[in-house]
Amino acid sequence: MGLDADPGVSSRAANMDTPLHYPAVTTHHSPPAMHWTSIVGLIFVTTVWGAGFSAIKIGLGYLPPFLFVGFRFLVVSMILGLVMKGRGTAFRVPRAHWREMAALVFLFYAQQGLLFVGMQHTHAGRTGVILNSQPLMTALLAHFFVSKDRLSTPKILGALIGFGGVTVVFGDRLGPLSPMALRGDLLILAAALGWAAANIITKRLEGKVAPSTIVVWCAFGSSLAFLLTSGLRHESVLKLPDARFWIAVTYLVLIATTYSFVLWNRLIQRNLPSLATSFCFLTPVASVFFGWLILEEPLTSGMLLGTVLVAAGIVLANLFGANGEGVPTRLRQERADR
Repeated sequence: MGLDADPGVSSRAANMDTPLHYPAVTTHHSPPAMHWTSIVGLIFVTTVWGAGFSAIKIGLGYLPPFLFVGFRFLVVSMILGLVMKGRGTAFRVPRAHWREMAALVFLFYAQQGLLFVGMQHTHAGRTGVILNSQPLMTALLAHFFVSKDRLSTPKILGALIGFGGVTVVFGDRLGPLSPMALRGDLLILAAALGWAAANIITKRLEGKVAPSTIVVWCAFGSSLAFLLTSGLRHESVLKLPDARFWIAVTYLVLIATTYSFVLWNRLIQRNLPSLATSFCFLTPVASVFFGWLILEEPLTSGMLLGTVLVAAGIVLANLFGANGEGVPTRLRQERADR
């Protein structure tokens, strides 16, 4: 299903920075229910990111972590910059928002850096579970910093059920806890917090800085920092790139980063962050599936149960948590019309 089926999301990538116009469904000052095109977009992005982990594993066989991610984001910034120039999208960030933009670049670098370093000290399963505490953190931060995005019982239960599903998916991969693993766990937790904070800042820039402008500056600024870090760590090419490497990089650069990051920022700006990020619970499920499909990794016994729990959590949070009072927005409108 294409994302150009409704003007509510985009006409492909061409209109990513054009404001969305949703049907008016608000009542009693409640935020609007999430439009179906946003739901499709969020499922698309989080699934693409899940497949991206397999591409990252392939790429890390050729380049060390910081050199690989620096190369990836430098290419992303160049391609997206050319696209923006061709479409006349502004690169300029208003002076009033330089501080927020600088914070986003720093958080982008810190989140990716902490993730890569943390993964070297802890188990893959623990990484998957801890990193996906991000929607819980986003919901908590949004309660205090985003207007109309308040915590509610359905949101909390939905997030906890979704997080429980992720834990089940990785249940047999958690590994033992050790001082070194604990250090890695804390770094991954800090990465999740950085991601959550970036979501909130992105939401607060709605209507002030275009999503593609946010991505191009985050990619360019962080790429320089990653390449500098790589140089300080004396990283070098592990293996000469071949067709497998370039296929993985092409997927990561064009689909999983350039297109998906812009679309993600746009969807975060146009929806309640606590609800949009609940779809991130799909990413680890997709990563396990594509790991089996592409890398021939074994499927876990808890895959099916974990997927069901993740889906249930997303449905609960979005169907009953949109207005913060446990009643679907459309039902509230129907009651008001009676």
